[in-house]
Amino acid sequence: MHISTTRRHYVTADGTERDYETHLLRRSVRVGKTVRNETLANLSHLPPELIEALRAGLAGKQLVVAGEGLELKRALPHGHVAALSVQAQLLGLPGLLGPACKERDIAYGLILARALRPASKRATVSWWTDTTLAEDLGLAGVGTDEAYQAMDWLLSSQESIEAKLAKRHLQVAANPSRRAYFDLSSSWMEGTSCPLVAFGHSRDAKRGKPQIEYGLLTDPTGCPVAIRVFAGNTADPSAFSEIVTVVRERFGLDHLTMVGDRGMITKARIDQLRGLPGMGWLTALRAPAIKALAQDDGPLQMAARWDCFMAADSTPALHRSRDRGLLGGDGVPRPSAHHRPQRRACARAPGEQCRPRAGARRAPPRPNACLGRSGLSACGIRTSKTRPSGSREPRCSRKTRHCRLPGAAPPSPPRPCISGSASRWSPTD
Repeated sequence: MHISTTRRHYVTADGTERDYETHLLRRSVRVGKTVRNETLANLSHLPPELIEALRAGLAGKQLVVAGEGLELKRALPHGHVAALSVQAQLLGLPGLLGPACKERDIAYGLILARALRPASKRATVSWWTDTTLAEDLGLAGVGTDEAYQAMDWLLSSQESIEAKLAKRHLQVAANPSRRAYFDLSSSWMEGTSCPLVAFGHSRDAKRGKPQIEYGLLTDPTGCPVAIRVFAGNTADPSAFSEIVTVVRERFGLDHLTMVGDRGMITKARIDQLRGLPGMGWLTALRAPAIKALAQDDGPLQMAARWDCFMAADSTPALHRSRDRGLLGGDGVPRPSAHHRPQRRACARAPGEQCRPRAGARRAPPRPNACLGRSGLSACGIRTSKTRPSGSREPRCSRKTRHCRLPGAAPPSPPRPCISGSASRWSPTD
């Protein structure tokens, strides 16, 4: 039994087009060797929806009444979990953690949850069931006890994981510069059961709270390679010594440059690195070393010309090194003694304006000239207090205590300086 549909198209004498559609309920019968169709009913007068329902029922399909026989199920969020899972697979994170097992799946789920929704372990295992992560990794029913057991399993695999990361990120093929960065941080804690909790220098401004410290070793791009946890009162140099031992003995890296701050790579640590062949260091200079470089007879003898202004330090102890960061117009360093005759020539009596020698560029004024008690600036130019109204005399805009030339120490008697405002100076003046 089936429904046969016949469509006919007609064009009348006046050109009107008409379409006819006939739906017949038929059955096939065999008469001898011939198969004939027997019409049982004409269904053309029925609505199209009912005809399609009859056609589907005769074809053996099961029809369901709308709103009946359906079970509403919860739709779990999946997009963010799928995106992070694909990225973790591309990075090889599951294979990096170790062989497939229940503990690895839980640790893998904890890592994904830490990136998607950081929370406590109790909140994390509850959040798994609100996403497709629990079904994909088989984490349904996992509690906090299993989560902490997985973390213990992960701790036992730390050395093998760090060795894989060091091979991937610190070898010569992936790290041509042979550099590794290390820094120390701290986190305050509550409770006293942790054996590493101690009072020390708090880097997160939590005074009066015990803390732990942890050091992170990364490659030049910032990718973590190894981590170590220390007691809360561990000094930076001590942590640095341990990470150097880890790099050489566990990772097998004999040629590497360690990069750290000046509080970590101290003179004692540098002497220790010098005794290790192939190990180098890169750090910042301390204040005494910078002061030695800034002296007149130091190794840095940069020009005092103002053709290319680079830096100016206002520290009182380093005021003589202001011109050490200056180069000539051609980029060639010149000794600071190049301008000493001009400085001595400027030490004239008050009231006599300092003029640069012919052919020399005018040095920009220093922002720390002063007013004298007499209302005159140190260069002898009247200020706005003593300058007559309507006068065309040059104006001195200095408001500070002393008037110094570039690179010169504060003199006991006032001496001349160049008038003008630093904001109005340009290299072409």
